[in-house]
Amino acid sequence: MSDVPCPQSLLGVKTYFLRADELAKGGKPYVAHRLRKFGIELAMKVKGPDAGPYLLRQFDLVDQEKAANIKCPPRKPKPPPAPAPAHAAAQQSRTRGTRAQQIAARGRQGWLRSNGPRLAQSTSV
Repeated sequence: MSDVPCPQSLLGVKTYFLRADELAKGGKPYVAHRLRKFGIELAMKVKGPDAGPYLLRQFDLVDQEKAANIKCPPRKPKPPPAPAPAHAAAQQSRTRGTRAQQIAARGRQGWLRSNGPRLAQSTSV
């Protein structure tokens, strides 16, 4: 915990710094570092007139954590997707074939049809 007391203007942001201290002690330095940086970012937006010494202490802690060369914890590999059942693949190929045959039989005529009014015929002179 920092030795500088938290000013009144930053009481809403103090929770982030307290949690960062807990995480640093609990063996999660990367998460603590990121949380402390987020708390500093929020505190900078508050712009409290009495926040200077407290924020400087938090900046010092961020610099110490950065000097410790904190690494991001490795990510867990994603499990491979489950294979689809054989009947699902057969159904999908039948459906695709049927739809492709319908499109080929209809040709481009289906795309060109329009049920809208014909402009040239509807105007009278």
